[in-house]
Amino acid sequence: FFVFFSACAPSTTVPYIPMVGAVLYLQFLLPLVCFSMAFTTADEKLMKQVPPKKDAYRLFNPSQGLFPYKILFLKAIIVAILPQILHLIVFGELIIHLEPEMIRSECGGADVWFRVIRCDA
Repeated sequence: FFVFFSACAPSTTVPYIPMVGAVLYLQFLLPLVCFSMAFTTADEKLMKQVPPKKDAYRLFNPSQGLFPYKILFLKAIIVAILPQILHLIVFGELIIHLEPEMIRSECGGADVWFRVIRCDA
């Protein structure tokens, strides 16, 4: 659900990855982790002590009905809607601070972000 609702965003941000951090990760940290994993000896008894699996009937109980899906939908919709609201608030505030002449002439001197958003200009 998270993927489906987040893809409908009107604007998406591309995260900035610093070049120095990427180089340090790829050239130093990743090889150190790989070398430490390669030079360790595995315990043969480790995989023989697998914990018991959980019963699928207890994980997805039919008596729960649609409750897990409702919770998942609510969690996904909150994550999808909050960035949109934040986008509108920031856009309105930026227009108020950067274009005060246009706000006075076109929107009747709106001073709150939601009035700027509802303005027809």
